[in-house]
Amino acid sequence: SHADQAAFLRRKGLREEEIHAAFMQAEVPLSDPSGQPTEDKQVDRGRAFLRNSKTKGSSVEERVRFLRDKGLSEQQIAAAFALSGTPLAEARQREDDLLGWDPGERERVKQG
Repeated sequence: SHADQAAFLRRKGLREEEIHAAFMQAEVPLSDPSGQPTEDKQVDRGRAFLRNSKTKGSSVEERVRFLRDKGLSEQQIAAAFALSGTPLAEARQREDDLLGWDPGERERVKQG
C-alpha cells in the first residue's frame, strides 16, 4: 500500500516532501520497496538494476541513460530510483555535492 511505501521511505530518512515528490513523479503503481513486485515489470527491473552493487559506481546520468535505453519512461525511472532507496533528485544532488558542482552545472555539462 502507499502507506507502507511512505513508511518505508521515512525509515530510509526521506522527508515528507521527498516522499510526496516520488509518488507524484512516479505516476505508476508502486509497491513495498522491500522487494514486493510492482504492477510495472520495467520499474521492478529498474529497481533491481539500481540496487546492483556493480552499477552503484556509475554516475547517475549513466544509470538514467541505461534505463532510458531499456525503454523506461521518465516516470518509471523516477519510481525505480525512489524504490531503490534514493529518489532521483536526491541522487543527482548527492553526486553534484560530491563533484563540487554549482547549481546548474549539471545542465551545462549535459549540453556540452
